[in-house]
Amino acid sequence: MTTRLEIINGATSNGDVHVRIKTGGPLGHVDARTLTPGQKTEAWINTGNEISIDETWPTNNPASQQAQTGERADQLIAAEVAIQDKMWGDANERADATNNQMLGAAMAQLGLLEGKLQGQSSEDAVLAAGAAFYPKSWDGFRDYGSNIANLVVAAAFIRSEIKRRLLLGEDTTRAKRGEPYRHAAPNMSSEDAAKL
Repeated sequence: MTTRLEIINGATSNGDVHVRIKTGGPLGHVDARTLTPGQKTEAWINTGNEISIDETWPTNNPASQQAQTGERADQLIAAEVAIQDKMWGDANERADATNNQMLGAAMAQLGLLEGKLQGQSSEDAVLAAGAAFYPKSWDGFRDYGSNIANLVVAAAFIRSEIKRRLLLGEDTTRAKRGEPYRHAAPNMSSEDAAKL
């Protein structure tokens, strides 16, 4: 297979998405799926597939408010990530985006927010709560206003740091609860490391 097809029916959609993927010519296999709002699917496809997608509405199974709100949070973070990608470059190639500086910037934003949530009334005190983590070579540390805006900026910094580390080839193994972490050897997948 050559290409991964991902189809997402947004949680705020009012209809169902019907996906039909046919493989193997006239007598081939048909994979038919219906996605209600908030659901997604993926399939590996190649040039021999026939794919059809259509929507019907209204849906009989609307997404929960929790799913809709989660989708909105993802949209806010994605918009901030796009801003940061313009600043840092798509591959975080700027020199001052290394040495854990994006992680420090995220921690600074969270420290600032924590100060606000603890009721610190002075803007200077709130900024000081986060400034200890902010990269010394950067300028522009500030309060982005709302609690959500500050969380979104921090989340985007964390996402950029994850992307930077993935580009470096770092291990992605997630240790299971109650089990020790076993670092993957070079060129070992995180799945193989988990089996150790």
